[in-house]
Amino acid sequence: MDMIALERLGKPIPQKLFKSITDYVSARPGRNYPSTDGLMLAALSHVVSTAYGQEGITAVKAALVKRLDADRQTDGWGWPDHGADVRATTRVAPGLYRAGDANHKDQAVKGQAWLAGQQQADGSFPSNVVSPAWTMMTTVQAVPVLRGLQSLDTIGANPARA
Repeated sequence: MDMIALERLGKPIPQKLFKSITDYVSARPGRNYPSTDGLMLAALSHVVSTAYGQEGITAVKAALVKRLDADRQTDGWGWPDHGADVRATTRVAPGLYRAGDANHKDQAVKGQAWLAGQQQADGSFPSNVVSPAWTMMTTVQAVPVLRGLQSLDTIGANPARA
């Protein structure tokens, strides 16, 4: 989110911050983190600064998209053998919508529809961690995505259709 803010303000992105993101992508963590991958993809899709080579950014984004393809579970995203997860989908769908090709944008829209279908009768969204605090966090993260796929970085820029 810092990269998005800095890029919007026309401020340089510190090399250490940029490197930490590209290193994260290059040195895949020991465990899949589709929610973090989606957030990284959204952040990198904002970087247009000439200080960083767009070829390198494109390669990093392609690596993230490939990882997220492997984490797709039906129309949502999550961890293999665990099914789709609301929290992961709230992060992946906006990232793929911003950075993906037409096929990935379509997947992101389907992920948004899947997400809408997860809302419970009381208005909350389920969490893979059974805890009122996690349910609240998951719900807080889901609502903006339902307002628009780009909502992690531009709330309401692409309002959800009924």
